[in-house]
Amino acid sequence: MAAILRQPSGRGQSARPTGVINGIPVVRVHADRGFVSYLVPTLHVAVTARGPLARRVLATLTRSPLSVVLSRGRPYPVPSSWRWHYFGAIRFAAPAKWSLLRNAFWPCSMAPATVSLIPAANTERPRCPVVFGVAGPMTAHIGMIAGAGPSGRPGQPGYDGCRLLHGLRACYWASVYNGGLLNVAVFVPGRQRATLIEIGLGNGAVARTIFDSIRPR
Repeated sequence: MAAILRQPSGRGQSARPTGVINGIPVVRVHADRGFVSYLVPTLHVAVTARGPLARRVLATLTRSPLSVVLSRGRPYPVPSSWRWHYFGAIRFAAPAKWSLLRNAFWPCSMAPATVSLIPAANTERPRCPVVFGVAGPMTAHIGMIAGAGPSGRPGQPGYDGCRLLHGLRACYWASVYNGGLLNVAVFVPGRQRATLIEIGLGNGAVARTIFDSIRPR
C-alpha cells in the first residue's frame, strides 16, 4: 500500500528535515508498525507506504510532471532536432521522431509519441469506456493532440490558471486520464473558438518544452 495525502500549507515547515529523497527534504514521522511515513513540507504532502517494498517505493519520490510543466522560470528551449507543426493560427514544436496524424479524430486515449491534428469537422468526441483507477489503463503516454477547442473566454471558471505564451493567452487544466494530461485552450485574437491542445505529461520535461513552444503562426 502506498498513499499521498495533501497537508495544510505550513505543516512541517519548522521541523528539521531528517532526510533528503531525490533532492527533496523530508521529515520522518511516527507510524504504526509496518508503515513508513514522511512529511514533505515543500510539496505540502505526506507520503506513506506499507509492505516489504515500502522504503523502495518512497525512494522514488520526486516532483510531479505537472509541476515541472507549470513551474516558473525561463522557457525551455526547443531542440534543433524537433519539428515545427502549424495548426490553425498557432504553431508548436514536438520531437521529430513522433508520428504525425493530420486528419485525426478525437481518440479515447492518446496515441504515444504521436502528434494528432484534428480539423474542425472532426471535433465531435466519442463515447469512451469508463477508465478504472488502476495503473494499467492510466499508464502515462507522451504525445500531443491539437484540435478545435471550447468557445469560452480566458480566465473563465473551470480553468486552473492562464499564462501568456509568446503573446497568446493560454488557459489550462489538468486531467488524470492516461497517467496525466495537460489541457490547454489557446486563445488567438480575432478567432471565435480556441485551439485545444492536449499534452501527455510523461516525466514533464518534453511536455514543458512543447508547452513553452506554443506561439502565433
